[in-house]
Amino acid sequence: MNIIEAVKSGKPYKRDSLVGKWFDADNWSLELTLADIIADDWIIESVTINREQFLGAWDVATYKELDPNERLTKVRDKLIDELGL
Repeated sequence: MNIIEAVKSGKPYKRDSLVGKWFDADNWSLELTLADIIADDWIIESVTINREQFLGAWDVATYKELDPNERLTKVRDKLIDELGL
């Protein structure tokens, strides 16, 4: 992806050639070369979660506001299947 797509993603972004430098919309640096600006190898930060992390987050998010019931369990399990967790 190019730098414009990376910026529009709203996530932190970087190039592997700029080791250790993550950029975001709130923290701009003008230390980019022309090669950096025209490059199409920019990457955005991604988050990987596992099944246990998802289940924990689901339980925390729904515990205070909703009583557990069969419908929510089915929705949760379907979401897990769709995400391949």
